[in-house]
Amino acid sequence: MYYGETHLDFLELGIVPQSSRNLGQTITPDTPVAQRRLANGDLKDRSRPSLRKYRSTITFGDTYPPAFDGLWSGAILTTHNAAELSGDAGKPFSRPHVPGSVIWRDANGDIVPSGADEAVAPQGATNYTYRPIIVWMVGEWDIDHDEWGAMVSATLNLREV
Repeated sequence: MYYGETHLDFLELGIVPQSSRNLGQTITPDTPVAQRRLANGDLKDRSRPSLRKYRSTITFGDTYPPAFDGLWSGAILTTHNAAELSGDAGKPFSRPHVPGSVIWRDANGDIVPSGADEAVAPQGATNYTYRPIIVWMVGEWDIDHDEWGAMVSATLNLREV
């Protein structure tokens, strides 16, 4: 559900109004490094595709704290992420997409309208961006309150299940 303040949604928690207007999210690979240099000097990737996962840090800053009461390390959260992933039109999305979040572009960077199925590349599209739906495990989080500035900030660390 789009709350008008952010595109982020925690399916199990929801978003408290006025808790996420100054939101930031990073998504980074959480893959064990399995690169090896061969005797001839070539560098090879030996990572298992099934272990290619993401980690994320979400930062908040607003009037009210996010709904983290009772949220403990190890809890599972499904998110409609605010951060976008992008790729080439000839390749499939690496994660499910948030409905309505797919944007197709042509070689000039102009938006190409989607057809009936937004997950299918329209003619002329060369790349896409989309907001992924990812199931995470909660790492750690913190909430800070600035009484004088009337501001609450929080950080939430997540790892893909």
